[in-house]
Amino acid sequence: MIEELQAEHRTLEALLEALPESWPAARDAVLAHYARERSYLDRVRAHSPAVAAKLTAQHDEVEEIARELDRSLAAGHRDDVAYLTRRFRALAQHNIIEEERDVFPLRYDQEV
Repeated sequence: MIEELQAEHRTLEALLEALPESWPAARDAVLAHYARERSYLDRVRAHSPAVAAKLTAQHDEVEEIARELDRSLAAGHRDDVAYLTRRFRALAQHNIIEEERDVFPLRYDQEV
């Protein structure tokens, strides 16, 4: 499972680097990835509830920024769009780094 999530991270990184041109593809890919990661986070939660809570909170924040960015785009609020795009990219990238550096090496996807 971890190898699949890491492969998805490479795709997400490319889409995030291409923002804002890659929106809504980046949004859709990140949100779909987070949905797939939920089962992995359930396994993490069984071993380390605090870590799972932190990652879930990061996902929730990125998802909220995506909704706000969509609203700002629809309303034509260019300054907000620029800020939210940078924030979306930064937080999604931060989440990828934390998962790969701090969580994936612990191999919560395998039975102990």
